Amino acid sequence: MDFVQIGGSLAAIVILALIARWLYPNKAELTEDRVIRNVARYCPDTELDARADKTYLSQDNKNAIFVFGQARFGIATATALGDRVVVRHYADTSEVDFRLENGKLSLVTDDFTQPSFTVALGEDDVSNLLSAVNDTTAKDANHAHA
Repeated sequence: MDFVQIGGSLAAIVILALIARWLYPNKAELTEDRVIRNVARYCPDTELDARADKTYLSQDNKNAIFVFGQARFGIATATALGDRVVVRHYADTSEVDFRLENGKLSLVTDDFTQPSFTVALGEDDVSNLLSAVNDTTAKDANHAHA
């Protein structure tokens, strides 16, 4: 096979992918309900509590952070990837480094499949989220020392 065949095949694949993307755009965005359903699906060992759990959706509705109301379950992140949702669960929030840069909150972890997760939240959401996570970490520490 020569380079002309490979180049032509590659160009055809790219053109077809662009046409498919144009004809069938994926407009699926995260909603609070979609995040909760996927967290329940991917974190079956946790207990959801509609009154205590909190979902923080990014401004573009592509990413979300889910804080479990019960401290022992930690947090989960959700990312819209095509028509699917990728969920990562972090039971121990002390393993997550929260960084606020340029109005965006980044979560840095040791997870090589998703080493960082960035979400654009409003100022109130950022402070509420960090407060909830700090409360969760403090409750875990107090529980461990009791």
